[in-house]
Amino acid sequence: MKLMQCAALWSFTFALFLVGGVAPVTAGNMPDDQYKEIEKQAKTDIRSTDKIMRMTAADSMASTNDPRAVKFLQEALKTEKDPEVIDSLAAGLGRFTDPKAVEEVGKYVDKLTTPQLIYLAYHILYGFASNNTPETRDVTLRAMNNEKSPWLTVAALEAMGDCTHAEFLAEITNFIVKRKKAEWDEKIQIIPVTGVHAIAHLGGLDAKKIVEAMETLIAVLENYSDERVRFHCARVMSQLAGMEETTDQVSWWRYWVERTKQGLAVEEGEKKKMKSNTSARPSFVEMDAVGTKIVFAIDVSNSMTEKVSENAKKKRIEQENRAKEKRGPNNPPKPVPWNTITDKMALAKFDLICGIENLSDKYSFNIVVYSTESNLIDPRTTGWVQATAPNKIKFVNLVKRLDMGTMTNIHGAMLDSFRLTAKNLIAGDPATDPEGFASGADTIFFLTDGWGSWSDDSKGKVADPRRSDKDPVIGDGQFILAADILRDFRRINKFRKVVVNSVGIGNHDKELMRGFANASGGTYVDLGD
Repeated sequence: MKLMQCAALWSFTFALFLVGGVAPVTAGNMPDDQYKEIEKQAKTDIRSTDKIMRMTAADSMASTNDPRAVKFLQEALKTEKDPEVIDSLAAGLGRFTDPKAVEEVGKYVDKLTTPQLIYLAYHILYGFASNNTPETRDVTLRAMNNEKSPWLTVAALEAMGDCTHAEFLAEITNFIVKRKKAEWDEKIQIIPVTGVHAIAHLGGLDAKKIVEAMETLIAVLENYSDERVRFHCARVMSQLAGMEETTDQVSWWRYWVERTKQGLAVEEGEKKKMKSNTSARPSFVEMDAVGTKIVFAIDVSNSMTEKVSENAKKKRIEQENRAKEKRGPNNPPKPVPWNTITDKMALAKFDLICGIENLSDKYSFNIVVYSTESNLIDPRTTGWVQATAPNKIKFVNLVKRLDMGTMTNIHGAMLDSFRLTAKNLIAGDPATDPEGFASGADTIFFLTDGWGSWSDDSKGKVADPRRSDKDPVIGDGQFILAADILRDFRRINKFRKVVVNSVGIGNHDKELMRGFANASGGTYVDLGD
């Protein structure tokens, strides 16, 4: 019986997390003797020290689709500590379709109003949105319209987008346009950002529905001046329009909507009138910042002392020429002084100093430097630094005096970048900490010249599976390889929606740097060999 339950569990897990579906369960109460037999085994499995068996218990009880199983899963959630098992228990609650069971789960969901519970709410609502019965749909929409806090609303929007049902378009668009702004709206722009992303994820939108979505997104541009909201909105609009260029110009998108309604393509002359955005933004290696709180994460491992390759130099010169053309003669980028650039660290320092100097006092920033360990460039300054002239001079001098380390802790630097807030570094999980949502980073510029070789949980060294030899050269921690780092990155940034622009110099992990950018709406600059 346990082997069959394990097979069912892994089938469900793959369907939910890899394919994006939810394993449905049959409607109706189960015969009493059959239910009690399953419950008896589940009570044993849920007490096991093996988390696979506890996940098996969650799957078997959810498969009963019996209202009595709801209480079992809720009680298990009270004591469970393992994140994977918690996700399985929550996903199990989202699989119910029996009306009485859904009603009980709905009452439970209504109470999940804190940011620390946002993932719990999301996993349940993802199942309900995917099943999309009248009862589960009602719970999902009730969560979206919850007025007690933004967190349950965001969990519902994210769930509706991820389930990709086009039927949710009308509800999402009406909500975004008609909702009343709450007090926390001025401080936390999470709802409009998540809402526009949810629209982008919906599948099967025909031309009429795309126009409907575009008209909603135009209303967002008209109602919000916040740079983050406008950036994400413009990016989604370009995605729906099948365009690479982005703009937050309302007049241009109104033109696009009218042409599309008439069944006409955009005229080439009008397309050239597009402007990338309505306000100038500071940049780093010619990648624009989004928002006003910026982190620079810079690799200072020993390999950064190596010479810049001719190929990397060629790419950087080509990039500089493109920037000159984009900016025009009145605002050219500062030319790279190649006669003084002796190694990759010198190039990184030059670009970092330019990035700091580009900031006006409207912006705040901080710098994470990482090798074996990750630290702030000034450990005494643990919050944001306003980009005033004296502060910029201070931090430019700190950059000039940077010391080199040894290994490359990419995951640690990524975590520290997400932990930065106006108050302090977040001590707990940056994925759900309320201060992270309120005053965390808007943009992270992440630079490396290598591959992950250490993480905060590393204790010793092991062989690198990316190499043919068996020498112990990398840490034995959980977050060394690109796939593992990206998995945690997506988890942390699922609701934070921070834009990460990445730069790779020389022989670096292109999969990882490209992954950071692609998963967050950022840009990847490849200065590789």
